[in-house]
Amino acid sequence: MLELIRNYFLSIRRSPLFEDILIANIFTFFVFCFSYVSLFIFGFLLDKMFRAIEPGMDPIDTFSYFFLFLFVVDIILKFLFKSQKQVDVLPYLTLPISRKKIYILLFFKELLSGWNFIWVVFLTPFFIKTVYPSNGLTSALLLIFSVYIASLIISSVIRYINILFAWKSVYYTFLSVFLVVCVGYIAYYVAVAPQLLIDINEIFSQYKIAVFTGFLFLFLCLFVVFLKSCRYEIYFAIKQ
Repeated sequence: MLELIRNYFLSIRRSPLFEDILIANIFTFFVFCFSYVSLFIFGFLLDKMFRAIEPGMDPIDTFSYFFLFLFVVDIILKFLFKSQKQVDVLPYLTLPISRKKIYILLFFKELLSGWNFIWVVFLTPFFIKTVYPSNGLTSALLLIFSVYIASLIISSVIRYINILFAWKSVYYTFLSVFLVVCVGYIAYYVAVAPQLLIDINEIFSQYKIAVFTGFLFLFLCLFVVFLKSCRYEIYFAIKQ
């Protein structure tokens, strides 16, 4: 695995466009840092905003009415702005390294994508201020972890939609329709039926073990699906 990582960074260093890539990455890094700092600061004011919207309600309960909007915004941002370009792994197939390790490297690269931490940075101060005092640190950390997993799942779904579109697969239509239905349901849920409140505070305080087990299972499923899909992606790239 260390040899694979070393070769990966050497391929970047030896690229004829290394300086352009480096400048672009540095610029992107500073943009993300500025955005993260702004979101983190804004997260401290989120509870005050919810108190202004619903003065007689606990901020975490008000958040329960609107949190699905975050997923809609996340889908739009990633669909429009996130690059779906993947690492070219074909040169690494000639190395004495198992393909599974290559897939695991790609999976960790996806896990560490800055796009998966936008809402984590934004909501962490809010969860610490509202959930931690009443339900403890475990509930707050579990909420933060759940936001990360949800963002990771959205990234994966959009990634597979783009892959299927490139393959001209019939499943592209299915996934696209599924995504539209989900967004439509979320819009209906928030705009038409806000009384269908999901009590986030109760779920993450009373059912910690069940929630953690559920999200851990989703994470493992995502890992397995990612490994399987990488295999097909490489086969498709070889055929091309």
